[in-house]
Amino acid sequence: MVDGVPSIAFSNCVHEYIERRMTRTIIVKLLGSRIAFNALLSRASLLWNPKYSIQMIDLENYFFLV
Repeated sequence: MVDGVPSIAFSNCVHEYIERRMTRTIIVKLLGSRIAFNALLSRASLLWNPKYSIQMIDLENYFFLV
C-alpha cells in the first residue's frame, strides 16, 4: 500500500519491456467531428502508410493510444 492505495512493484525487466513497447506510441485526440473507431483506424493507416499494422486503444473522451 502506498498512501492507502494498493501498489504492485514490477521488476526492472518488466519496466524495460514496457518502455521498449511504448517508444513508438502516440496519443491521438479527436477534434471536431467524431468518427467510429474502425474508421479512425483505417484513416490513420491510409495517412501514415505504416510498414506494419497499427494497433489502437480507445482511452475514452476521444483520446486514442496508437
